[in-house]
Amino acid sequence: MNKAMQFFLGTLALIAGGAAMAAGEATRNEEWITYASDGRHVLLETTKVPMRAPDGKLLGVLGISHDITQQQAYEQELLVHREHLEKRRTHRLPLNSSNQALC
Repeated sequence: MNKAMQFFLGTLALIAGGAAMAAGEATRNEEWITYASDGRHVLLETTKVPMRAPDGKLLGVLGISHDITQQQAYEQELLVHREHLEKRRTHRLPLNSSNQALC
């Protein structure tokens, strides 16, 4: 990883970590990133938690990220199918006497 990317990622970590520290509790966010090494574009869900000493002094921020790119794609696909089915449901012909008996 080059120095510019390290600086950029470090800055992002400080900003996101600052939100967790300011909130005093876990924060969660989603962000799209592009890996410099291979150009992959992924959606990360990141949870950050301020870590404190027993006396309450802030020690730092613990952050854990998960790649949720595929999950987001599945959710988007489900939404498209749901909208399609809803359109079909609202465009149905009313039942008449010959097909009501089938219900």
